[in-house]
Amino acid sequence: MTKKPNTKEKGTKKGSIVPGFVPKETGDLFINQDSQEISKGTELQETKSKTKDILNKEIPLEITNEQGSDYSNEIKEELLTPQSNISSFAYTKTNQYYSQRKYDEQTKKEGKISYDQQNVKQSQIAFFEVNIGNVLQYFSAGIVYPSKYSVQNAFSDVQSINNEFLALSTGLSSNFNGESVLIKIDTTNINAKDIQDFEGYKLVKSALPISRIIKVFVTSDAAKQQLLEESQLRDGGIIPNDLISVGIPNDLPSITVNRSTITGNDLSFSLSRFDKILGLVAGIKNYNILTLGKTDIYKTLSDHFFYAIQAIDPAFGKNIVSSTQHSEFYKWLIAKEAPTDRLLLSWIINRIYLDSNFTDKDTKAFKQLCLSSKGFNNEENQLDQIFINLQKTLERKSVFKNILELESSQKFPLFLFSYLRIYGTKTNPELPRLDLSKSPPVKYGEYSFAILNMFFGYKLLRNTEDRLNNIPEEYFKLNSRINKPAIKFELSTRFDYLVIDKVFNYVFSENIGELNLAQIDHLKEERNEVVKFDDNFSYVNNIIYGKAYHQLSKLNPLDALIPLLMRLPTNIPLFSEIGYCCYRLRLKTSPSHFSEILNNETPFIDSIKYPRSLFIEAIKEGKMELEEIKFRLNMAVKYKELI
Repeated sequence: MTKKPNTKEKGTKKGSIVPGFVPKETGDLFINQDSQEISKGTELQETKSKTKDILNKEIPLEITNEQGSDYSNEIKEELLTPQSNISSFAYTKTNQYYSQRKYDEQTKKEGKISYDQQNVKQSQIAFFEVNIGNVLQYFSAGIVYPSKYSVQNAFSDVQSINNEFLALSTGLSSNFNGESVLIKIDTTNINAKDIQDFEGYKLVKSALPISRIIKVFVTSDAAKQQLLEESQLRDGGIIPNDLISVGIPNDLPSITVNRSTITGNDLSFSLSRFDKILGLVAGIKNYNILTLGKTDIYKTLSDHFFYAIQAIDPAFGKNIVSSTQHSEFYKWLIAKEAPTDRLLLSWIINRIYLDSNFTDKDTKAFKQLCLSSKGFNNEENQLDQIFINLQKTLERKSVFKNILELESSQKFPLFLFSYLRIYGTKTNPELPRLDLSKSPPVKYGEYSFAILNMFFGYKLLRNTEDRLNNIPEEYFKLNSRINKPAIKFELSTRFDYLVIDKVFNYVFSENIGELNLAQIDHLKEERNEVVKFDDNFSYVNNIIYGKAYHQLSKLNPLDALIPLLMRLPTNIPLFSEIGYCCYRLRLKTSPSHFSEILNNETPFIDSIKYPRSLFIEAIKEGKMELEEIKFRLNMAVKYKELI
């Protein structure tokens, strides 16, 4: 009978201490992957097993969650990713086939990728040995890090001997047993300065993303089942079934890892930053699925996912959606650096890197900053009421409407802060996703949701969404599991690996080439099959790095009226067909030119006008019946009130 590791076990097992132990060069340690046979029958005895540059300008008011918005001047400077010199890992190089993908009949059936063996790329690999009870923390975080940074009560293993380093080797430690897991990792692009050589193994004072994991070897079928089940039950990241292999590679040498006197790097900030940025891009990608029940607009990946990742790699997904204006905001977030004259936004960006929940203490601090910024002149009373409501549990959500009614250009960061104050508690990260699926999206909503997920970080996110119950039946043609999409990366396509790797390279300053994905044999190419819908839908499909992208939206009858609506005057007079509608809708009037009124140049009644943008926004929110809108526009055409 197999047993799980004792979850109460604490502390780390100490290795032998060697006074004055000095690192030394030991020559080639890496193995040729192709020379190692993997035997499925190689299971350990059950008696030993317990299986188990930023441009200084304000975010324009035109920035909303609509792709078709008008933008101000394009970004004049690109934020450069920090660079560093990358040296080869000093292990034996191994050949990996990588060139062009090809498909045979079996490949087409399985959807897997195969490769020509004409071109050869040099790769380097090593094994990362770890207790099975410690594996999920790496997949949950998206990164493999030294055990010093583990927040759980880690099980004792070879990694705890020198807990400021990753211990990598080409063999098995003398303590390897049925609770051990061997993770095969591509180490090609590790910085040479981060490597210390010892006899039979190396210590690396850095971290590695899970996108470098080639295979996970376990000792038995029970161990594999344990990993798969617990990853789902504990939201421990998504581990593909085919990534795990039962059986340990044959003929691996035995090694002994000793305690060293050298010290490692402090990775605390880099690990936190990686967690924040990966949390941002993973958390925002389902935005259009969460809001589908209220918008009838489905996108496999939200536009703001692309804007965020394009802040790191401007070319990523550019054929699907691209906006340098939107990406500028995400560059500020990711670089943790807003322009110096954006005091409110700078405060928010610095605050989300703190681990503590948002409280009334933050509300008071941000209120003082708003008042001292002089950005809400003549609206101090409204601002004061907004902050009063933010401190009342039952009235907090009412502030969004009040904020959007402000004239101040600073209402954007105020909206962001209010969203963080309401939902910024790490004890319940599911609540904002649930609320988002029940309420219509609002202006600035997608920005707020993105920055909230950055505050949460990747580790805190669940593997999948809670089951969504308000998705129309027609959309299930795209995906039978459309109502329970993954939040964390599924590691099933090149897309997942590339996103994780780009974030890692940005944070850890490794300006490297593309991954050698050919050595990862479980990756699949999703099919770009066209799904048929009736004429009431607009449908677009594409493939991005092996992942199918679908965009499906129910046609809005108002779309046909947009050309006519845009012919209305920018400021609509009260005495007009549409002006009367604006009056009934109680829309705010445009600022009047009082000098003309005082000089009797313009009658007072003729000075009352309404912004066209507010009228269009009102009808999009369903405040007027469609038939009445058509009638009024036809009358406006008749009386020549359009331009």
